[in-house]
Amino acid sequence: MFLRFLRFTAVLAIAAIMTAALSMAKDGRDFAGFYKIANVAESGGRIELTLTLQIYNYSDADLNQAVVAVHASNPGTEVLATFAPVELWRKGSDAILTQTISIPKDEYDRWTHDQPAITITYSDADRQEWQRTAQLSERAALPL
Repeated sequence: MFLRFLRFTAVLAIAAIMTAALSMAKDGRDFAGFYKIANVAESGGRIELTLTLQIYNYSDADLNQAVVAVHASNPGTEVLATFAPVELWRKGSDAILTQTISIPKDEYDRWTHDQPAITITYSDADRQEWQRTAQLSERAALPL
């Protein structure tokens, strides 16, 4: 009898921990995917490059007119580039975006150690605006 109680308590504890972990992880991982940098050229302290993003929408909603932006890595909210809005981005699906951008050389140097700072801005059904970061990994081969 006591053994059953211990098993039941252990199952409840594991379920509570898993639920808490999933809810905390989801908040920071609504968007994740890959990036690729190509066609790199330096001119006057700036780097021109082609940035390709493949980002998955893991949020709970289909998004309309979501805006994907590239931000400076240093503190602040400087927007370095903005992609055309994603007209309809269904939950669970990916969006592939490609654009030639020009960024400061020091920003490009930071990208050799860390991912580009990418945000997705969208409005929910109640017209509340949200901005989330995308967790990305570099991948040499992405579909174009």
